[in-house]
Amino acid sequence: MKRALAFLTFLSIWAGDATRASAAESEREIVVIVNPANTMNAIDRKFLAQIFLKKKTRGPNGESVFPADLSASSEIREWFSERFLERGVSAVKNYWQRNIFSGYKVPPPEFDREEDVTNYVRDHPGAIGYVSEPSKAGGTKVLSVDE
Repeated sequence: MKRALAFLTFLSIWAGDATRASAAESEREIVVIVNPANTMNAIDRKFLAQIFLKKKTRGPNGESVFPADLSASSEIREWFSERFLERGVSAVKNYWQRNIFSGYKVPPPEFDREEDVTNYVRDHPGAIGYVSEPSKAGGTKVLSVDE
């Protein structure tokens, strides 16, 4: 009986930790940024995913779009991929491998630091990227993402 009670106590503590971790994951902020000259103020989540998978190459305004990604080892990229692309980084990598092999598309450029993404987006009309918080958006335009 004591073992069963101890096991149930462990499960309830573990479940509580998992619930808190899950809530913390959902509260993480991803800030989508574009070049300051871009006329968009908001973007649909599904459209954003299509841009980063290069299924769409033009924004709603008809201008070319150029996504910029963080490196595959970035925790922020993992959050972005799971939340907006609805797949993990490894699944996205597999998607790009198939596209490269078929000669169809190449992945967006990858940057090691958020600052590099911000600089690329700021310096390239049509560029779109993401950072972990608004303070890292320096000189770019922040878009709201419609879920």
